[in-house]
Amino acid sequence: MTEPVDLGPELTALERRRQVDLARAQAVATWTDRRFLDPLVGLLLPGLGDVLGVAAGLYIVAIAVRHGVPRRVVARMLVNVSVDCLGGVVPIVGDLFDALNRSNVRNARLLERHLGEASAGAMGPSRLRSLAGPALLVAVAVAVGVAVTYLVVSLATG
Repeated sequence: MTEPVDLGPELTALERRRQVDLARAQAVATWTDRRFLDPLVGLLLPGLGDVLGVAAGLYIVAIAVRHGVPRRVVARMLVNVSVDCLGGVVPIVGDLFDALNRSNVRNARLLERHLGEASAGAMGPSRLRSLAGPALLVAVAVAVGVAVTYLVVSLATG
């Protein structure tokens, strides 16, 4: 588990929320990538590991969007999640890829780097709504891609 975050009285509510969300993102990254939960689930339940890996990755992206991380960084995070998903689809080899490709750790680092920065390109609530549709579309496309690939591989192998 992660160490508790020291939330001193000098922190504002927003700073506290950022620290708590960053700690959550780092915990997700630790469990899925450093403790190899994603590839282990993928080995035991093919297809489910990829879906859970995408869900964990999108959770970190959702935290980034909520905190106004610049769109280009959110796009990079979505690319990391997509590469992890597509690379992990192939049975056995994909699980090895999942063990070596630590997209959630990279995304947690991107979040940590950009969380404290107030940049001119940060997303406000109106921009958040404009990104919600495409992000949902990417998530659904990845999930459908995983399901179809799993179905095709299952039918081809027996």
